[in-house]
Amino acid sequence: PNDVDIFYIGVNEAGVGFTQRDIPVQFIRKVPEFGTALQKASSYSRIADVLFRSLVFGGVSVTEASKADAVERLEQALAEAQTIASRAGAYFVPILQANLFTKEPRSEFDKDLGSMYGSQLEPVVTDIYARMKDVVSGFPLAGDATGVMNELEISPYYDWHHVDVTGNKQIAQYIFEHLIKQDLLK
Repeated sequence: PNDVDIFYIGVNEAGVGFTQRDIPVQFIRKVPEFGTALQKASSYSRIADVLFRSLVFGGVSVTEASKADAVERLEQALAEAQTIASRAGAYFVPILQANLFTKEPRSEFDKDLGSMYGSQLEPVVTDIYARMKDVVSGFPLAGDATGVMNELEISPYYDWHHVDVTGNKQIAQYIFEHLIKQDLLK
């Protein structure tokens, strides 16, 4: 009773709604010399760079049904988690996490990092996140941490969703302040 169950969610749940192509990645694993050569060449050639980004970071396979399924699964999982927490007398606090594509404004570093994933990932993640935000906001103690990196001058991102120690401090501070606002910490 009175425990606080925090679910920091978003990236993995959004990932249920799409698949990044991995056939080229499988080929590169079987012939690693090709991937290494392409990676080295990408530093000197725009064409090799585009090929490397397309093959390694690849396109995205997604359908309207796969996006809807991801959101439905999230809704079911959160409802089940809330039920379990409520039965135990705990507080259920789902918090939607930030990612590179929720950061505004984006620095040149952020833009370059985002471009590494091709043009297809950002619109898919943005669309699924908008749908997930509607689901998460329906829970009484929910939080939206998608903007926590906005005030940082230096980007905390290693890739489109992992952050450094500065980013983790932003997340921790947001969660702490959110729990105080919800009157869950005294």
